[in-house]
Amino acid sequence: MKKIIVLLVCLALGIQGYSQEYKLNGKEFSTVKQEKTKSSETKTGYTWKDSKGNVYDIYISSRGACYIYRTSQKTGKPYKYYLPKEVSAEIAEELGMSNQIDYN
Repeated sequence: MKKIIVLLVCLALGIQGYSQEYKLNGKEFSTVKQEKTKSSETKTGYTWKDSKGNVYDIYISSRGACYIYRTSQKTGKPYKYYLPKEVSAEIAEELGMSNQIDYN
């Protein structure tokens, strides 16, 4: 019996997470479209040169973290390589994004 109650509670919480918002327009209800926001990345115009001499474009996230896209030698898939905080702070300050950085 406990398992059934726990299952029902989990199911109810799961359904609640997928619920939609409704807006009342006069006597008509309409759904409010909820868009998922991705962290926006911006190409900074700066480049990063690694120890092997490869040059990468530097991107900055909406929170002020700088990274480059590197390719894994084992799998060949691209991944984000985050640059040191000092580099991120300097680039964010030059781009006027220094108020968004939170390194706590």
